[in-house]
Amino acid sequence: MLWHFTDFSFQTSLDRMAHVDGEELRRTAVAALAGALAVADAQPTDLDRHLATLNLERQLRLDAVVRADAGDEALTRWREWFDEARFWLNAVCLGQELPEPKGPETPDTDPAPPDASATTPGD
Repeated sequence: MLWHFTDFSFQTSLDRMAHVDGEELRRTAVAALAGALAVADAQPTDLDRHLATLNLERQLRLDAVVRADAGDEALTRWREWFDEARFWLNAVCLGQELPEPKGPETPDTDPAPPDASATTPGD
């Protein structure tokens, strides 16, 4: 996971280029580019290296959640995120299909078909 840590003026009336930390933004851009290059032409031989890095990040992140006493829900969400990241890495490196995403954005069943007996305006 990668994001730009915001500066003091983020989304305020002071949010102007003059307040952006150029060095921090450069580091974020380099990290994003390095990640993109790592998977741009991913090969099966890359998978072990990517999974080792992911497992290290998983352990660090989950340990931080426990230290912060963030609770079971936070642990569950992070575990799910890492599981989905692992599926994604397998798909990218091995050409596998991605499983359907889990979570609230994916309904358990198809939406109900329109009610054929409903009338439409002008009927």
